[in-house]
Amino acid sequence: MKSAVGGFANNAVHALNGARALEPAKAAKQLRDLMRGVDFPRDVSIVSDNALQAYRSLIQTLEAKQAASDDDWQQAIEKMSTLAGQES
Repeated sequence: MKSAVGGFANNAVHALNGARALEPAKAAKQLRDLMRGVDFPRDVSIVSDNALQAYRSLIQTLEAKQAASDDDWQQAIEKMSTLAGQES
């Protein structure tokens, strides 16, 4: 059975790739909505923590600056992909 983190990571990879084509406000909302209702354990691994930080940072950047760099997107996608692979 997949953990909540693993299921979220798989969904997040797909959402990140799709949201990249959206306007920043819509992308941020879609990514934030995906996090709602996911119960993340307190004792997450370093990989999990790094991936979640990159994901949250991307959302904050999109909301604050109404844009995100390719590096911001790539970092979130790569870290979340690593987490998805680790948790599967």
